Amino acid sequence: MTLERNLVRSRWLLNRLGVNSFTELKTGIETAPEGPRGDGHSHFLGHLDRAGLRIDWNRLEAYDLRVMELERELTRARHDVIGFKYFQYLALLFTELWLDELTADPAALLSSLNSWLTQLRHDEPALAGVPDFDAAELRRLAFFMATGSGKTLLMHAHIRQVQHYLRVGTHRSALLGGQASEAAFDNILLITPGPGLSAQHLNEFIESHIPAVHLSEALDDPQRYADHIRIVEIHKLVERATGDGVSIPLGELGGRNLVLVDEGHKGTGSEAQTWKNRQRAVSAEGMLLEYSATFAQAIAAAGRREQESLVAEYGKAILFDYSYRWFYGDGFGKDFRVLNISKAAQDRANDLLLAGLLVFYRQWRTYLDHADEAPTYNLAPPLWVFVGSSVNASAVYSAGGERKSDVATVIAFLKRFLADRDWATRILDRLLSGKSVFTDNAGNDLLAERLKAWKRRKATGLYDEICKQLFGGQGTLEAWAIKGADGELGLKVAGSNVWFGLVNIGDVATLKKYLHEHNVIEVQDDQLTGGLFKDIERVDSPIKLLIGARKFTEGWSSWRVSSMGLLNMGRGEGSLVIQLFGRGVRLKGREMSLKRSSHLPGEHPDWLEDLERLEIFGWNGDYIARFRAILENEGFARTIEAPAIPMKSLPKGLYVPHPKAGYTTTQETWLLTTDGPEVYIDRRPKVSTATGRDIAQAISTAAASGQEYRLDQEEIASKLDHEALYLALIDHKQRRSHDNLFIDKAVIPSLLENCTLRIDYPLTDSKRLQRDAEMALCTYVDRFLARAERKAENAMLAPAKLSTQEAPGSYLLQPTYEIRIHDQGIERQIQEIVSNRNNFETSGGSPLPRLHIDQHLYQPLVSETGINDNISVSPAPLKPSETALLMTLTNWWSAHHKHYPDIRLYILRNLPRIGIGLYQRSGFYPDFIVWVTCQRTKQQRILLLEPHGLHHETPNALESDKVKALAAFRDLGKTKAFSKKNIVLDGYIISETPIDQIPGGVDGKPREKLAEDHAVILSKPNDDWWIQSVLGL
Repeated sequence: MTLERNLVRSRWLLNRLGVNSFTELKTGIETAPEGPRGDGHSHFLGHLDRAGLRIDWNRLEAYDLRVMELERELTRARHDVIGFKYFQYLALLFTELWLDELTADPAALLSSLNSWLTQLRHDEPALAGVPDFDAAELRRLAFFMATGSGKTLLMHAHIRQVQHYLRVGTHRSALLGGQASEAAFDNILLITPGPGLSAQHLNEFIESHIPAVHLSEALDDPQRYADHIRIVEIHKLVERATGDGVSIPLGELGGRNLVLVDEGHKGTGSEAQTWKNRQRAVSAEGMLLEYSATFAQAIAAAGRREQESLVAEYGKAILFDYSYRWFYGDGFGKDFRVLNISKAAQDRANDLLLAGLLVFYRQWRTYLDHADEAPTYNLAPPLWVFVGSSVNASAVYSAGGERKSDVATVIAFLKRFLADRDWATRILDRLLSGKSVFTDNAGNDLLAERLKAWKRRKATGLYDEICKQLFGGQGTLEAWAIKGADGELGLKVAGSNVWFGLVNIGDVATLKKYLHEHNVIEVQDDQLTGGLFKDIERVDSPIKLLIGARKFTEGWSSWRVSSMGLLNMGRGEGSLVIQLFGRGVRLKGREMSLKRSSHLPGEHPDWLEDLERLEIFGWNGDYIARFRAILENEGFARTIEAPAIPMKSLPKGLYVPHPKAGYTTTQETWLLTTDGPEVYIDRRPKVSTATGRDIAQAISTAAASGQEYRLDQEEIASKLDHEALYLALIDHKQRRSHDNLFIDKAVIPSLLENCTLRIDYPLTDSKRLQRDAEMALCTYVDRFLARAERKAENAMLAPAKLSTQEAPGSYLLQPTYEIRIHDQGIERQIQEIVSNRNNFETSGGSPLPRLHIDQHLYQPLVSETGINDNISVSPAPLKPSETALLMTLTNWWSAHHKHYPDIRLYILRNLPRIGIGLYQRSGFYPDFIVWVTCQRTKQQRILLLEPHGLHHETPNALESDKVKALAAFRDLGKTKAFSKKNIVLDGYIISETPIDQIPGGVDGKPREKLAEDHAVILSKPNDDWWIQSVLGL
């Protein structure tokens, strides 16, 4: 029983956006640049414009501006946030849409939702038992978000969104059960599973400049903390006050609250139901927003009857699903590799621990060797984390009538490794020679791949190196109870002043006694050292090994974890294991992309693979198999790689523009000057406070209003804070990584001459005027740099040969499809298609629609139209507009090529972000590259073709980055590097947008003139009037 097809609320929202699946929705959006466009809208917005859209476009624009305003607020407050990732944007867009519908007409929303559900029940028998929504369920929202995907950031934005619609919604009381005469919550409560997570959330609120406090403090001084978020652990909420610890009766809080719940589905059976009842009690007349990375795991851990109930409950509650299968499939977070030994005897534990140590040291060594380069990818020093089966405060537990401790097992191993060189080198020698005890069913050594780089290393030399680098020496292990911190035990080698390891548990005394009774080690007391755990995230922390339990799943955020050792852990702990796993796969990525380098554009060093992968070693960890099963049950994609098949007779003389060896524009430096482009920002109706059903009317009535002002006009300039403008530019420069741009504060007044605002609010609104002026100047900076980059890059571009093989002076063409399958039922069908070369390169339909184009440099091209909903493909399949352009071009050529016997035509579908890109800051990756070669004249014509709608390119489509980039590309063809090889460069945007809908005064210009002067071709599908001219024939 899976959640995916039961997500009826999320599917209703997808349907409103004109798609049937999240895979379909994210196509195109996931590769769009982050951050705002010059007009304040997101770059994602244009990708939402599709034929099946069931939302008025003006409303969608208003939602988009609201989300971008939230981004602006949070990025200003937090320096760890550059901008919303595409999935964060979509989660907030879904929330905007839902809250707007709810506060505009709650009865209509309920009717629409239940009509949708009725149709689903008719079409899909598996949903027959899902009951209709009731009004109360409209106020309960759940977000299924992978660990590391920014749940906390979404929560902070959601608070602002709910408060916004509580102020301006037509039916604001719909957020309060329709009963409240006053549109206000009594409290905003954040409920957590434990104090560690509460403390983490308190710090996160501080980072976002949101006032927050522990609920107990707020109740002691309600006036002082009236506007604060109140944080409380679930176990402190009780039916009636007790004398045991801190307890808060539910009656004191009432039910008219905005309640946020983080990982609130703890426990099973009656305990879980108790927690749920308490959450619902305090939100009965308010709203409940629940966040979790482990909904599916909580359901899987329940009994069969309870599973059915939970699937229906969360299927109706979840508004947005970006669980781990999506997160990982999009390239976010670390890769992972697992080695688990099941039903292993105790004497095998040391082999596994030493294997884990060896793999971890390889990661550590890699980091040391590349310490200067690692910060570029935001990589921290690796950390090895050990977690045992005891998930409570104690490190000692009972099993089979015996007292046991996995923590003691690890300590005993470390003690022997450091003291017994002969024993350690014997095992190391076996591991390095490919004779480990860890083999698959065919007898292959499972460690061989991990250790192949060290196959020729001597065990003795490697042992000495590990002891020196990781532990600070060899000899006797010492364990010290750190009296300056609760629950900490420091580990170091005798005679060393450096702590290499830390045991972090709740009950040190019990562990200390166990270690003594079992002759493992005598723990000494350290009265001087302060806590070690609090500094473990510091780059200079000496701690390389961390041993503990549940603390690592709640209330601890780390970017260092690179290896995990898991002993006897995970039976029945699906949710806990996923959370623990989530701590290990967190990755900042280059420029805070959160992505593995293999999913970033450009070339990246091979050594990154070691540091962007979580290594997991499990001993009797039955959770491993269960973990895999849970992910697969929830649609965790199986990936099939299918290399595209190159053209059999690929011509050797095809060229593409490519930077000269070693050149990047990051080597350039620029000083911000006033000779940049003019910036025009229209801020009229799109910053209106109109919402709900009034949005379209507000926009239409405001369209003719407003006044234009140049920012250097006295009446404007005198109202602006120039110091704040300068600081805003510096902040923008840092967030966009414009490290090679220098900004002199003295230039600010002169820059204002280049910026024009059109606004519909009074000049006395100084706050909005300042904000819009900052937006205009930031837009100026982006366009100034984009133009400077185009000019600089043109000077360094030269023709490079296109090739399917790596060769000096060539540009490598080697596409490979990654087909991610979310339904095992069609896996065999896909395998049959891609395993047969002739079948794969031939045109075909669903489940994997393919086009065979004779003139294309590789086969096949995968098409979006007709693709199975349970398949996602990378690179992204052809959009309908791309397919239409391609078919129009190739059909014309098939009909006319006989008239041009000396001409050859070749086409390449370019890959966004990873293909042939020019002018990085313009984000220019043309959809198609066309070569027209003439055997008689030896001329080669290189065309860039981009099917692209122009109706959203405000305020002037002919001044857009793509049009400017095409103009620069044409100029490049006039340089000596290309002209001497008889290469002509040209490019066009092919647009279906009616001429009267293109912003910027295009209407009335002849289509031939638009093509010649502005590289814009206006053409309906299948209209081929332009082809002969563009091909130069």
